[in-house]
Amino acid sequence: MFEKPVYLKLVELGLDNPGKAAFPRRLEPMLPVLGREAFTDPNWLMEAKWDGIRVLAFVHDGVATLRGRDGRDLTHRFYPVANRLSVFPTSLVVDGEMVVLDEQGHPSLEAVSAWKGRRGVLSYKVFDCLHLHGHALLARPLDERRRVLEAVQQALNSATVQVTPVLEGADGRVAFQTAIKLGLEGLIAKRRSSPYRPGARSNDWVKLPARPRDEFLVAGFFLRQRRLARLIVAEQGADGNPVYAGTVECSLPDELRSELLRRLRGLERKRPPFGRVPAIDEAPGNHAADRDPHWVKPEVVVEIETGRRDATGLAGAVLKGLRDDKTAAT
Repeated sequence: MFEKPVYLKLVELGLDNPGKAAFPRRLEPMLPVLGREAFTDPNWLMEAKWDGIRVLAFVHDGVATLRGRDGRDLTHRFYPVANRLSVFPTSLVVDGEMVVLDEQGHPSLEAVSAWKGRRGVLSYKVFDCLHLHGHALLARPLDERRRVLEAVQQALNSATVQVTPVLEGADGRVAFQTAIKLGLEGLIAKRRSSPYRPGARSNDWVKLPARPRDEFLVAGFFLRQRRLARLIVAEQGADGNPVYAGTVECSLPDELRSELLRRLRGLERKRPPFGRVPAIDEAPGNHAADRDPHWVKPEVVVEIETGRRDATGLAGAVLKGLRDDKTAAT
């Protein structure tokens, strides 16, 4: 089944014989909380925070299925990764980030959102193993799950699939600065003893972004010369209803911008999705040609580098890309 080096590692871990656990056809990913600053603690591991789309991969009976955070099937969209994983010799569920690297090797959410088999190198960065060879691994500590993942690394790694390394024994603050210099999004700190909690946002995982980012709902848009110019974005309030957050220039590539506009056109509504509508046309950066907002049902999720906030909402915000692995409910 496996080549000898991989098989011997699985023997050491007691996973060489098939287990009896039912294969999980769907799982929700475990989520991190936002941390304030990098730290060093021997009870925690540090990993690179990739700027991409969260994807869980399910391999069973020679068929690989890729699912986004909202459960959406992404198999055909990222077919090179699915094709590579389909030859894995036994059942497998792994968690990772789908990224696209530019010519300098830097990942970007914008690039992976726009990827259609060209322009950039597709790479699935695997960082957790949840099921292997009939053995459920969710309840096992992260340290053990990482040993399992590293045991099968030789069978997984390829041009399109790589096991992302952990930063063993590194000073978290030094590692954080190194990640920034390498053009990464930051670090993820994970408690070594933590189990995998599907769908839970846990203090056992802490994200340490290089620059503040957050996810927002698109509540409306402005056009300029019939092109998508700016987005009106909202946050979910304490009562679950959207609350106006500000506007951001739509700096996406033309193809992705046109695709987003088509999507938003299908969600148009007459009234804004929040109760109080601020004087958006008085916000900095607005132009007379695009003062009439088009309101939409708030279903599309975008990721924004938030900068600072002032009386008009977001200030100096930068649109980083679509979170099309998520919906308003996730």
